[in-house]
Amino acid sequence: MSRLVQSYAWPSEAFWRYFELKSLQRHAFQRPILELGCGSGKFSEMLVEHIEDAIDVNPVAVERCRTGTTLYGRVRCLDARDLEAEQLYGTVFANCVLEHISGIG
Repeated sequence: MSRLVQSYAWPSEAFWRYFELKSLQRHAFQRPILELGCGSGKFSEMLVEHIEDAIDVNPVAVERCRTGTTLYGRVRCLDARDLEAEQLYGTVFANCVLEHISGIG
C-alpha cells in the first residue's frame, strides 16, 4: 500500500488502486501481453514483471516508459484504433483507458 500512496497524488486514488491491484493479482495473464495506454508504467510494474508490448497516444508517456522502466519489451506511440493484427496476444491489458477512446463502442 505504501508504494501506491507514493505513486498517486491523492490518498483516495491510492486506496482505490490498492483494491484494483489486489483483484488483478488473482489472475494469471497469458503471454504475450499488450498494454493499451501504458502511461507511466507504475501501476503495471506492481502487477507483472514484464510486458512484451505497450502503446500510448501520448509521446511523453511513451518516452517515460522507454527510459524510466525495464518493464516493457517494446513501447510505441500509437492510437489503439490504429492497431493491426500483426501479432496475437494472450492478454490485452487496458487500465483506465478504453473509456477515453472515442468510436470504439
